Amino acid sequence: DLVALVGQPISVSLTLTNQGAAGVQSIDYTYTLDGESKEGHLDLATPIEAMLGVKKTVSVELEAPQQAGQQEIEIQITKVNGSANGITGKKAKCSVVVTVLSESAERKAVAEIFYNTGNGYAPRAIVGSQLLNQEENVIAFLIDHYSGAQAVESYADFQKIVTSESFINKYTAYPIAEVNRARTTDPYTGATAASNYGQNHFGAADVVKATLAEATEASVSLKAQWADKDKEKVSLTATTNFMADFKQAPYRLAFVVIKDNVKETISNYITYYKTAYADDDMAEWRENPYTNTDYALNNVAVASSDVNGITGSVPSTLKAGEDYTYEYELDVPVKDGQEEATNARAIALLINRYTKEIVNADIVTIPGTATAIKSVAHELAGGEAVCYSVSGQRVDASYKGLVIMNGKKCVRK
Repeated sequence: DLVALVGQPISVSLTLTNQGAAGVQSIDYTYTLDGESKEGHLDLATPIEAMLGVKKTVSVELEAPQQAGQQEIEIQITKVNGSANGITGKKAKCSVVVTVLSESAERKAVAEIFYNTGNGYAPRAIVGSQLLNQEENVIAFLIDHYSGAQAVESYADFQKIVTSESFINKYTAYPIAEVNRARTTDPYTGATAASNYGQNHFGAADVVKATLAEATEASVSLKAQWADKDKEKVSLTATTNFMADFKQAPYRLAFVVIKDNVKETISNYITYYKTAYADDDMAEWRENPYTNTDYALNNVAVASSDVNGITGSVPSTLKAGEDYTYEYELDVPVKDGQEEATNARAIALLINRYTKEIVNADIVTIPGTATAIKSVAHELAGGEAVCYSVSGQRVDASYKGLVIMNGKKCVRK
């Protein structure tokens, strides 16, 4: 299933299986769109090797639809390497249902950042989450990679089904950001492969912007309040609204609670590679030691529902323009390191359970929680304003880089 906009081309992922002795260098295909037959051609950037049964996923480009509504597009492989396809019938074709929208709902991008406090590149996740949250319409939060003090049980199996395939499985020591579960990147550098980190400066926003530019078929809004006096249970009300009619709709809601000022011990390789991380936003970590005890982390996931979505949270039949409301209670038990955690926020994720992607999201502050930094307007005895790093750590006059002083961000050089 795909969602597209009127007037914008469609990209469809196909899995090709080689059944010939010559391998596959190119394909020609036909497809139906707006009731008309079309043709397309694709030269594979990396050919499929000449071995029977070898598979490769490719993206084929279709013309821009001109009619809003839902239509089934049949794609058939007619030629391989310029000659008639030796495979015919059902094995040479597939169908995809495309919902074409006249306009898109406003999209938010969600960066679920997997990190490991004991790995020295954890600062890339920490700083990446801070900078991504400064981008418009972006929600970024940290998820403990393994079984650390802040690990969220509901995320334990998530890495098995993420869309990143080999990247997250092979390079789990590094921080990984899943952007709407459709793109995988380093949360700081923005690279999309371990061998392609590029320059060690912030570039993840470029990956996020690609997600924000895509059409989405629904909006989601969230309300939250504590359900008990100890603030260990939160009541959530999510409302979804779709831009088109759907039958047998594949959507589910999931919920996450994040907090600031969560204390952890963080390892830091950046202190050994100062020249490689010359950006102002890495200044704190160039000066910090390798081991940082009781470091105050922000944007940390502390609780969640089933992160793949709650069955029955969105109806199977949906009508365009109607509100669909779902209520849920989530336990938020307090673990070690969270005793003084602040700024609790709730996140609603709208998920397509077929594609596994996040369609849209919303984030709200849970009323009655203190913010991480209420004010930095007070001064030291000598008259110098108290400064904080962007992660909420108090810093002295020797600290260089991006700081918060008198409630404003500035750069000390």
